[in-house]
Amino acid sequence: MSAPDAQRQITSLPLAVLMLGPGQEVVRANPAAEQLLGQSLRRLAGRRIGTLLRFKDELLGRRIEDPEGQLSAREAEVVILGQPGSRRLDVTLAPVLEQPGWQVLTLHDISSVEAMREDN
Repeated sequence: MSAPDAQRQITSLPLAVLMLGPGQEVVRANPAAEQLLGQSLRRLAGRRIGTLLRFKDELLGRRIEDPEGQLSAREAEVVILGQPGSRRLDVTLAPVLEQPGWQVLTLHDISSVEAMREDN
């Protein structure tokens, strides 16, 4: 039995994963990313990440726009454009090795986790 390929592994993750190409345009999005952003890959493809997300922390917003940037932020307050209110997300952004201008962005919505804690 062979191991599953990377695409299948990413598709199976409950964590939102977006592949950003040069210019920070969405090239790929797993189902969790489509669900979080409320749009299919067909609608997301070619859109700049800055047209989809707005970070309440301006410094974080500027850092996420760096095409060679790398960051990790916990509990960032993020507005998903076209959706009401804001959410708390754990965010990571990393350049793809040996692929200038390409990045992987992960978003983990911790708002629901916090709500579950408050209910207990």
